Amino acid sequence: MRLERAPPGPYRSRVMLTLTFTLNPSVDLWVSVPKIRFDAVLRSPDERRFAGGKGINASRLLHAIGSPTVACALCDRDFAQLASREDLPLFHTDPGVATRINIHAREEESGRLLKINTPGAPVSVAKFREFLAKLPGFRGQDVALILAGSLPPGLPDYAWTGIVRAQPWQPAVFLDVAGEPLRLTLEKSPPTVLKINRAEAQELLPWTIGSGFAGLEDAAKEFLTKGCEAVCLTDARHGALLVQKDGQVWSCAPSRTVDRDVVGAGDSFLAGMADAWNRGERGGELLAFATACATARAIAPDDAFVRPQDIGEALRDVKPRRLH
Repeated sequence: MRLERAPPGPYRSRVMLTLTFTLNPSVDLWVSVPKIRFDAVLRSPDERRFAGGKGINASRLLHAIGSPTVACALCDRDFAQLASREDLPLFHTDPGVATRINIHAREEESGRLLKINTPGAPVSVAKFREFLAKLPGFRGQDVALILAGSLPPGLPDYAWTGIVRAQPWQPAVFLDVAGEPLRLTLEKSPPTVLKINRAEAQELLPWTIGSGFAGLEDAAKEFLTKGCEAVCLTDARHGALLVQKDGQVWSCAPSRTVDRDVVGAGDSFLAGMADAWNRGERGGELLAFATACATARAIAPDDAFVRPQDIGEALRDVKPRRLH
């Protein structure tokens, strides 16, 4: 995915560096076919490979808008070469196994996307500890962390907590994970800001989330009790709800929607939210910028990712609303 990077400007973060962590990255293989058919041989006129993963995508957006970032990943040499092809700053440890391959097949006739995600090869705890030990040292006040995505087989569910506790400071942490790893991280090392979608939230709550933003607000407030400063709960095309510890509650709907499935829109939302938070923005301003970043990704072609000018255009159309 090509990067169209802007010089440091109005989006520049007050935090000097954002480290993103992707423990189960993927080589994303993109193909296109006239029509997806089962029990048939499908031929694609091309194939494209990109460095993939939620944290990787977050760093990709931050890098594009001129916000300093380093993507930290457990990945092999081939993956690292893909990242370097985009000039994406990467710190990595080779886990001794090949990085998984995820398949994205775009149907030309309908524009629909077929995604096949593989689990990846098992990674040893010893390799994970080696990765943590080799992380460069940074001054605490200059660094924030984004923890996002799934864990590879072989790593314990508390691995994200290990990253937070490995830091010799208390950085701002932005978390976007799911399932048991999320539950354990909230219990042992609650993040500064939690991003979670409706389905992920429902998986952890013993009661059914109600409809609309009122239901999302109840769920977000439940997660806020875990020690977060803010919780952002997203609900697909309906938009997002931000609940802060200070009592502010904001909602925001996307300014534009697309009829095709998009890879990386949620990761762009996460990166935009982290960048805005690090610049001191809260409430409606934070939610608007995150939504604009997601919108910019949604309208971009599969291989172009985000253009800074698209973020600016989307931001003019986004209308956050304060509920409380």
